[in-house]
Amino acid sequence: MTPMDDRLIEALRNTHLAYLADIRAMIHELISLPAPAEEKVADIVGEVRALEVRLGEWRRGLVKEATAEGESVEGSGYALAVGHKAKRTYNTTGILHAAAQGRTLDVTLRDMIAEKAVRLEWLWQPRGGGGVPAYFVKRRLELRIVGGEVEDGDLNAPHVGEVWEDVTRLEGKGET
Repeated sequence: MTPMDDRLIEALRNTHLAYLADIRAMIHELISLPAPAEEKVADIVGEVRALEVRLGEWRRGLVKEATAEGESVEGSGYALAVGHKAKRTYNTTGILHAAAQGRTLDVTLRDMIAEKAVRLEWLWQPRGGGGVPAYFVKRRLELRIVGGEVEDGDLNAPHVGEVWEDVTRLEGKGET
């Protein structure tokens, strides 16, 4: 790169930082305002989410470009540290066979759960025709469900505990 290229890149970098400082100041002003009218809240939340998405896409693009060579990047206030993360897949049948050592599957699985070597994830798809409810229905078994949490270990305890909480979902109705 030539010295002119370096100066241009530095000018662009400073411009981006100046814009981000302006955005930070505007956000501070925005969150200091009184609460909006109730009928405006959903639209405001939607617009904020759209901005988050756009900024997130831009941020991920910058990170990808800056770390394309696989090296960390240092700034004056932040650093992009390149690391490694393993994505693992498991041969469940092979692991259980090796761990069983002549024991039955239920004993092996209970031991592995107790020693936190495995955590089962139960699927709950009552409308989709799959998961635990469908399995029990198909086999004409009683699925015992109670309000509150249940603990592992007691074979006679309810199978599923339910604690309901309110959730709010943002749904788009038009343009984004």
